[in-house]
Amino acid sequence: MAFEALDGIKSCADPKLMQRLTERLSAAKIDHTRSPVLPDVPAIAEVLPGYEFSAWYGLGAPKATPPDVVDLLNREVSAALADPPFSAQLAELGGTPLPGSPADFARLIAADTDRIGKVIKAASLVLEQVFLYARSGRS
Repeated sequence: MAFEALDGIKSCADPKLMQRLTERLSAAKIDHTRSPVLPDVPAIAEVLPGYEFSAWYGLGAPKATPPDVVDLLNREVSAALADPPFSAQLAELGGTPLPGSPADFARLIAADTDRIGKVIKAASLVLEQVFLYARSGRS
């Protein structure tokens, strides 16, 4: 795994500490909880206290979508996530189902947007830098 995001702190950190941290991070799951598929692999939050970020996938619809259609989609997706063969296959891929309501999903998006926005501001990044970094494949 690549951890280029740590490059900015390497110059101000103890080299031995950075080496130990890099070694530990290379064997960590990039999430805040352990994976049921890899229970012996620590979550990154166990290695890097305070780390709070995970990747997720969600289903969205245009804002003007009728509420009954949104409810139907939500029920069907929730049913799929509860289906044992589907959830087992998802778990084999390292995924953890996170069913919820459209309001739950909106709160998740808002919280992650706020959290990542703070990181971007703290690092003094501009949109072009974030976009170029993401396109470089170094994430």
